[in-house]
Amino acid sequence: MDILKNLLNENQKLDDIQVYENFWNWFKTHESAFFNTVKSRENIEADFFDVMSPELDKINEGIYFLTGMYNENTAELILTPDGVLKNFVFVEDLIKMAPELQNWKFTALKQPNDIKNIGIKMGDYTFDSETLSFYPIEHPNYPDEVELIVVHSNFKEEDER
Repeated sequence: MDILKNLLNENQKLDDIQVYENFWNWFKTHESAFFNTVKSRENIEADFFDVMSPELDKINEGIYFLTGMYNENTAELILTPDGVLKNFVFVEDLIKMAPELQNWKFTALKQPNDIKNIGIKMGDYTFDSETLSFYPIEHPNYPDEVELIVVHSNFKEEDER
């Protein structure tokens, strides 16, 4: 029975390797357009996020990503399981198989950063240390419960969805 389990695990590993290779081959065919989109910061949602998401979902629906310019000539793609422990292995294995591409840096798991140097632009909003604040809601009967309210300084009620 252990031999059968080992064979099944080996076959699964081979299937995963093929899926990862397919993803990176697909990425290589689009990497120049992706780089230009990330560098220009124009139409990034439509031309990068909306294209990348379905491809990552083919590997595992629990893989999320961030992108931006690492430096003037290098875009960075960060893959993260967004804290879901069982998905760490998919992210780490996928990054291990990443090709060497001149204008790209691939990173597994989001690394800690100084919040003062981070910002995200979505639509007409910028989310950074200048526009975001938060406050806790305390529950005396549940002291271990954490509840935070995040406030955007430029929030408009008509944008709420």
